[in-house]
Amino acid sequence: MRGEPQPFTDLEGAATLSKDMTATDCSDETEPLNGAKKRDSNEQDLSLARRIAVIAVVAILAAFEGVCMSLPGPFFPPEAKKHGLTQSQIGIVAGSLDVSCLFFSFLVGSLTTPTNTKFVSISGTLLCSATISTFGLLNFVSGPGVYFTLCIFARALNGFGVAMTYAMFIPISLRCFPELAGLIQGIIQTCFCTGMFSGPIIGSALVPFGGYSAPFLVAGGLEALFSCIAILIFPPAAKSYSPTNHPNESEHYLKFFVTFSTMSVVIPSLVVFLMSGFRDAAYSLHFHEAIGIDLGSMGYVFASNALAATITGATVGVLVNQGYGVFVLICSQILTPVTAFVMFLPYLVPQLETKAWAVILLVVNGISIDGVINPFYLIMQNEAVRRGSGSLEQVRTFASSSFSVVMSSGRILGSVIFGGFFNEHLGYYFTCLIYAVIALLTLAWHVIFLARVGLLRRAYYPTSLEITK
Repeated sequence: MRGEPQPFTDLEGAATLSKDMTATDCSDETEPLNGAKKRDSNEQDLSLARRIAVIAVVAILAAFEGVCMSLPGPFFPPEAKKHGLTQSQIGIVAGSLDVSCLFFSFLVGSLTTPTNTKFVSISGTLLCSATISTFGLLNFVSGPGVYFTLCIFARALNGFGVAMTYAMFIPISLRCFPELAGLIQGIIQTCFCTGMFSGPIIGSALVPFGGYSAPFLVAGGLEALFSCIAILIFPPAAKSYSPTNHPNESEHYLKFFVTFSTMSVVIPSLVVFLMSGFRDAAYSLHFHEAIGIDLGSMGYVFASNALAATITGATVGVLVNQGYGVFVLICSQILTPVTAFVMFLPYLVPQLETKAWAVILLVVNGISIDGVINPFYLIMQNEAVRRGSGSLEQVRTFASSSFSVVMSSGRILGSVIFGGFFNEHLGYYFTCLIYAVIALLTLAWHVIFLARVGLLRRAYYPTSLEITK
């Protein structure tokens, strides 16, 4: 597929199944999409045990990424209040990770090649482990100005690490089992959500014994340990790589990302991720002030969000492999404005807000957010193929980086604008109402787009991709 992109009319038609790929194919050399099965000899002889070990280490590191992402939500806002930060400043700190992740996701998507994938992924996990540990130690810093600045700096560096790891986990895993794309995506997603579920519980368990810093130091130390194991387990980099081997490789990631068809998927999905940033910046303070949930119990309440996401991740993976990716995506987007409006209802009926109410909201939040991740990767992967990406490596990197960009952008707007500015000046309930209206409008845009291009039907993961001329 060269030259001008073909009309986007069929997800299944955008990629064909490669009949002769087997589970023993594992190559760090970029897999051409033109049918020529070119492989790097240094990867052909990887044993099944080592390929399984790669998946296991990736899954564990994905879980630790989830832990590090979920830890600040229940514990940082109340602690920041003690240090003199305003609600807007709390939102800025929460969003600084995602601003950094957004910027570096474009950079990673543009510059990553098979020769540096291993270096990028392990560097990312080591950076995440160092910065989450540092963020926990900032509790000992005095002075709101210094504390605020250092918190932003630590979370921004953490975002750089997240951008590297998110973009690389799937490509590294799929080199070992290219025919199991849907299953592997589901495994990584489920492990990440398991980490999100475990983070608040670990925090609530460790805070009484070691104080605010303890869970951050434990999570960072364990992630560093498994990053060192990954150095030994992950396959070596490709010996050489030249974009001239893949004529379409020169297409820049930004050029791929800003097309109207891509934006028609990106923006409605981004709005769903707003809820994640809003949650981290505003929920714990609101639950504490309106319901009276104490800091020791907050982690267990927040764990319900990630538990629902963990269960949803496994279920969504099965549904996507069965061909219901677009259906799952639309259902999750419908659930988002409904949930936001329900969050507004206690403004009219205050008696609704109880601890059980908070748990139910977090459960539904987890379901709606998690139902977007797997189908979104599917659609972006096929969009990359449709636009003539020159290698399987590029297709996977573009799709993974797009997820990082969308998640980061949504969390930035959710934490800084909704959880920070709107929440401080309009109040929690009217912020929820505004969010419900925006989610409803973008949902309508997405459904109209999908209807016009003929995608309101089944869509599934191809087992392996190749360009058809």
